[in-house]
Amino acid sequence: MAFLAKSYAATKKKTVRKAFVCGVEYLLNAQYDNGGWPQFYPHKPNWPPGTPYYSDHITFNDNAIYNVMYLLRELYEDNAPYDQLKLGDDLKTRCRKAFDKGIECILNCQIRKNGKLTVWCQQHDEFTLQPAKARAYELPSFTGSHETPHLLKLLMSLPEPSERVIEAVSAAVAWLESHAIKDMRYENFVNKDGKRDRRLVHQFGAPLIWARYYDLDTEEPYVCDRDGVKQPALEYIGYERRNGYGWYNDDPQSVIDHYPKWLEKVQKK
Repeated sequence: MAFLAKSYAATKKKTVRKAFVCGVEYLLNAQYDNGGWPQFYPHKPNWPPGTPYYSDHITFNDNAIYNVMYLLRELYEDNAPYDQLKLGDDLKTRCRKAFDKGIECILNCQIRKNGKLTVWCQQHDEFTLQPAKARAYELPSFTGSHETPHLLKLLMSLPEPSERVIEAVSAAVAWLESHAIKDMRYENFVNKDGKRDRRLVHQFGAPLIWARYYDLDTEEPYVCDRDGVKQPALEYIGYERRNGYGWYNDDPQSVIDHYPKWLEKVQKK
């Protein structure tokens, strides 16, 4: 859609604008009444019949909802190159309403543990909003890296955050701070078979990192193979999943670093 918008700005072809508007309508139609978006729309048929399919879940995974909402905001704010499309007030108003519903959904999905707000799962059940399972190795969990930091960046970008948004951000940042992995480095190396591999190694004073997954009960980090069994360390899962997935990163650090200035700014308003 970004490509189409740039193409229209350059060519002013009506067919390009029409295609873009169809894309906007698709995104608006795909949104659930609760404000979330599924991974796929229209929905895939369930197989076997009656069994849930994870593509129906509210999908924060891979920043699906983050990217949709970023686009919607660009549209209703009439930012370049989307301003060239002259979408009209009605469509821009619908984009704004969809964005606001999306924020409400994000807030409603934030996981509570013992009555306290924490972070988010990669995907949440489209009916209950509870953490939900996707692929065999993507279990219901707290996500420390990737999805949660991006959701926080979106919430922190709101020009006039509500008290509820401020509470949500503050709670999630506190959770991330308390679940950082210290003195460990996530590195690539060549294993005894001469193959590229990944591991965690002790390094005193190494920059903080966070796990992709934390257990919903123990809040301890874990990794998982295609058998769906949680494991405490990378060496306990097979080569393919060990190297085919981003199990750790430092994404939350930029959010944590920005948080004090953000909080000071919003408290002055």
